[in-house]
Amino acid sequence: MPHVYAMCGLAFSGKSTIARRLVSELGVELISLDRINEERRLHGGEGMSDAQWEETSFIAMARLRVLLREGKSVVVDDTFSHRFLRERCKQVSDECRACFLILFVETPLSTIRERRIANAVAPTRSHIRDDVFEHHCARFQFPESTEQYVTIATDSGFEDWIAGEKAGQRSAGRDITMRAAGQEDSASTRKLVADAFGLEGVESFLDALRGEGCLLGEWLAEDNRGTAGFIAFSRVHVEQTNGSRVDAAMLTPLAVRPDRQRSGIGTRLMRYALDELEGRGETAFFVLGHPNYYPRVGFRASAANSVTAPWSGNPAFMARGANIPSVRLVLPPAIANAR
Repeated sequence: MPHVYAMCGLAFSGKSTIARRLVSELGVELISLDRINEERRLHGGEGMSDAQWEETSFIAMARLRVLLREGKSVVVDDTFSHRFLRERCKQVSDECRACFLILFVETPLSTIRERRIANAVAPTRSHIRDDVFEHHCARFQFPESTEQYVTIATDSGFEDWIAGEKAGQRSAGRDITMRAAGQEDSASTRKLVADAFGLEGVESFLDALRGEGCLLGEWLAEDNRGTAGFIAFSRVHVEQTNGSRVDAAMLTPLAVRPDRQRSGIGTRLMRYALDELEGRGETAFFVLGHPNYYPRVGFRASAANSVTAPWSGNPAFMARGANIPSVRLVLPPAIANAR
């Protein structure tokens, strides 16, 4: 499955530097809106009309569609300063069955201003007029919790993220296949969960989920040795202040065979299962897990801030998907009583 990485952030935040790293280390194609402007003999730093920017955006999306249909992964280098632009890029990705992710480069404004001053003295990139820059900052719409994005705030954070992406690429080339699990897979997945967690009795949690009939789906990753990864989602509900309940889904458990851990299989399984569930109409997802791992597929602690649950306030409690108002999370007994 091809990937689309949409760079996002204020001008001078370092997006283009990261985009070039993705090209060199992940082998993706590059679409630069600055280059498209150059082709059109336009310069964004000197000021462009909204209509001119729209035309550049449409050209970029047309090129993205062509590359994705050729099966190529792409990084789109732009500020993506407005949500509707990010949604436009995601729509093209969805049309082409690509995995979409926003890379939000979060650089302090003070650092950005220092870079602009240094660039004015010794230019290393194109200039942006002061009034154009201030207008850009004032209108910038930062990614929201309902969007699929990863925040890159430090060099080490980027190195950790790209290491995970490269691991995913390596696993993709090792004959990994994904499919829905069936009744015949119950024993092998039960053993995998026990082996992956290494904790006595953890497989009984999976037994309880199955016994209560609350599972929405189970999926496998397989290699030439058999089951390499397993993921399941359970039906939960969010109860609104008026007492009405809305369907949601909770990821638990996710397990990868010990010899295949840290190879990207878990991330691929999550993306595969989420894509399957969203295709069925599911829009709200929850997870309790490592706060540095699950944001890779769009889970965010901030998205669960208004949710009352046993783990409220815990950074490991995260949500993904539709805008979630102040609600109470209603859990099946197998999850509510888990220890």
